[in-house]
Parts: sequence; C-alpha cells; structure tokens
Amino acid sequence: YFVQLRIARWHRQSRRRRCASGLAGIFERLDVPAEDAGIVAHHLVEADPAGVHSRGVIRVPTYVQGLEGEQDQPQDRTIEVVEDHGGQVVMDGDNGLGQLTAFRANRRLAIQRGKEHGIAAVALRRSTHCGAMAYYAIAPASTGSDRRWRSPTPKRV
Repeated sequence: YFVQLRIARWHRQSRRRRCASGLAGIFERLDVPAEDAGIVAHHLVEADPAGVHSRGVIRVPTYVQGLEGEQDQPQDRTIEVVEDHGGQVVMDGDNGLGQLTAFRANRRLAIQRGKEHGIAAVALRRSTHCGAMAYYAIAPASTGSDRRWRSPTPKRV
C-alpha cells in the first residue's frame, strides 16, 4: 500500500515538473529569461494542487496577452525601495511580472527585515498579478519566520 502511495505521489510530482517545464518554455519564447520563466511557471503549477486554481495554470493566457501587449515587462526589472521605515517598506516593481517582483521582494527584503525588526510589512506597487499569495508565506517558513500576506483589493461600489 505504501509503495503504491509513493508511486502515485511520484507521478503527480512528475506531471507538475513536466507542466512547469512546458510553461517555462512558453514564457521564454516571450523573452522572459529562463530562470525567471521557471519561477513563474513553478508558482503557477503549484497553485493548482494547493486548490487555488484561479491563481494557477488557468492564468497563463492572461500572462501571455500581457507580455505580448507589453503591459507586463518580461525582463528582470529593478525592484526599488521607494519608502523605508525599518520594518515597513514600500517597493516599486517597475511593471515586472508579479510573481517575480513579489518573489524577489520576499526573498531579498521581507525575510531580512522580519529578522531584524521582529516584523516586516513590505508593500509592492506597480507590479502585475502576483498569483497565490500563500506561495510567498511557505518559503519563509523554512527560515523560521512566520509570514502573513494580504493582497489589496478594490473597494466595491
């Protein structure tokens, strides 16, 4: 029984890796650097098994339209700190792909500031769709950090 479970898990992981590889190829053909394409593809593929389908692979056509229409910038954009108040920071994503800007803001600054100040709040402006927000909370957990993410939504009229 346990062997069957391991085989089934291996097949699911193998399918996700193949899917992520295929999606990365799509993004690379749209001038997204290979490493960046892999980050975005992995993020999208992992959202589906987590039950966040609206933030997963279903969004690929929207991302392709954004890259082809130049609303999204394919290159690794410079993420700048525009306001810095220690544990509270506002960053500008320069209209880069949302997963990349959020991933880099998290890895480069949020974790560091959280360790320094005990808490960190990093706001990211001029970024496109960031995907499933839980993705950014899972990685810092391995560093012993606790992350809470909130995505601003427009007010309903």
